Amino acid sequence: MADSVSLVRRKIADPIEAMHDETLDSIITLAAIEYGKGNSNVSALHIDGVKRLVQLRGGINKVKSQSPLTARMIAWVCMVVTQTPQFLTQADHSSDDGIAPISQWHEATHNVHDQTPTILHIPFLDPDISDILCRLHNLFDSTQYTLSSTDLHDLTCYVVHRLLQWSPETQVDGLQRNLPLSGIIRHALILYMLIVHGPTYFSHARLQYAITLKLQAQMEHTWRNILVDHGSLALWLVSVGMVASEGTPEEQWFIEQARLATVTLNLDLPDEVMCHLQHVVWLNSPIATSMFKRKWLNIWTEIPT
Repeated sequence: MADSVSLVRRKIADPIEAMHDETLDSIITLAAIEYGKGNSNVSALHIDGVKRLVQLRGGINKVKSQSPLTARMIAWVCMVVTQTPQFLTQADHSSDDGIAPISQWHEATHNVHDQTPTILHIPFLDPDISDILCRLHNLFDSTQYTLSSTDLHDLTCYVVHRLLQWSPETQVDGLQRNLPLSGIIRHALILYMLIVHGPTYFSHARLQYAITLKLQAQMEHTWRNILVDHGSLALWLVSVGMVASEGTPEEQWFIEQARLATVTLNLDLPDEVMCHLQHVVWLNSPIATSMFKRKWLNIWTEIPT
């Protein structure tokens, strides 16, 4: 441990070594290792060190333009370890040093609300959350966009950073916003992106569990109203919660709400549920699809006929 701390200090102090990709790679790797060992304070020291080096290199986007793999690992590990964004995201058509979206993200903005189903036109939803929700729907739903595994990672990193950075406003343009529902959708979108991303690069299990706890706490207060007013969205929310909470004490709560939803919405077949999910945000990923289907098949086998 002492050796790793000494390495960080030496690398940062040397202006030549600080510019090397190997320096960034070694320090962010140490951050991940110490985090895995439970040494959060030491891991945080490495995170601070690597952020200083990124700043010396001109920012995370500049690093990515020169060393994509290094930048990806830094942004992801920093976020997962701290469970908070350590780098800003770029706004639309911006060229600052924040984390940039993939090109398909910009392409999906064309008539973004016109192309989404009416069930996603939710009154008084926070505009930032609504924008991300509709863009993801369009991006995943359209056959004109092709996402490689690298695209999916970069998209997940960008979207999760942006959602974690969300700063809600009670009123926008004089209109009162539905912040409780906006917050629920925010956390569910984070979880969905983590689910479809999978444990590539560096495990996000602790971050996923922390967000799952927040989602459940928020849904407990408004879940039944959402189920009545926004059926497809409600099914998507509880489905994300079931998959994200698998193997945790919170899983049973989401399962019970899923059973309630099948009765309330008078659902007949598991395939009917999948149709509802596809109307919200749905990436045609074989692994993720099987996870969601398995959860609902289990629900169906437990419902008395």
